[in-house]
Amino acid sequence: MQPWTDDQGRLLYPLHFPELALDPGVVVPTQGSLLVWQHLFRSGAGEGKRCLDVGCGSGILAIQLALNGAAHVYAIDIDRRAVVTTMTNAFATDSRTASAAPRSTSTSGSPMSATT
Repeated sequence: MQPWTDDQGRLLYPLHFPELALDPGVVVPTQGSLLVWQHLFRSGAGEGKRCLDVGCGSGILAIQLALNGAAHVYAIDIDRRAVVTTMTNAFATDSRTASAAPRSTSTSGSPMSATT
């Protein structure tokens, strides 16, 4: 597959993450997800905001929001494997301070948390 680059020559795909972990059974990012990720990457959307990624899957959108400087990112999914995959990818990309927290736990002060 040929890498995707933007108008400034920045690598868009494959993702600039060290390795994107994809557990069996976790939805692989679709073309639509990659287009949203590309928008987040280009625009820097979410900076200073509290953000929510519903159906986080591999976590590419939540991680990019954290990399964009979001004040806090919540990544949620009904599949625990997706949450684990998101957290694995967040730690691998060092996207600020990643922390997993169950729904009932307060996550204030932590830029990124994933819940089921």
